[in-house]
Amino acid sequence: MLEFHSENHEYRWDGEKVISVTQLLPKVQFFCSPEQLEAARVEGNDNHSMVKMFWDTGETFDDPYLESFRSWYEDNKTLLGEILLYEQPLFSKKLNYAGTPDMFFTNAIVDLKRTPGNVKYHALQFAGYNLLRKEAGMPGVKKWILLWHDGKEFKTKNVYNPQAEGIFKSLVMRWNIEQQINNYLKGV
Repeated sequence: MLEFHSENHEYRWDGEKVISVTQLLPKVQFFCSPEQLEAARVEGNDNHSMVKMFWDTGETFDDPYLESFRSWYEDNKTLLGEILLYEQPLFSKKLNYAGTPDMFFTNAIVDLKRTPGNVKYHALQFAGYNLLRKEAGMPGVKKWILLWHDGKEFKTKNVYNPQAEGIFKSLVMRWNIEQQINNYLKGV
């Protein structure tokens, strides 16, 4: 059974700690103070919580961010399809990793960000989610929608990359090899 502990962003499968999608990705260098980084983390968590609240209730509570999100969703509903799941932790038994995709729609995966960032980096994250999607019995998709709010409205970019799933699998393999080497050196 999959457990997710949000306070330390830790996944466990049958009690054993497993690596997450984001932990498998190459580390991104941030050029900001620890205070700015923490403020960004808190803002990102707040935005995810608000969107989850929208899906849970269907209400915007007259919040401008959620009003903008609802407007974006209504404008793109045909492209996206129906919401299948949101903020639900998933586990890959095949590759032994876990992740919590922001939103799976019939025709797309949507990931909420504060800024657009590096497209190739984001494609690797989406690849991990698309593999989880397939293993959970949903068809894979080629609409990997990066979604961010520019202060006025939501903007999108499809970051689908056909090479990303293979590279993501290589990241999983690299992590497994590193674990085996570490265990060997420790005498485990």
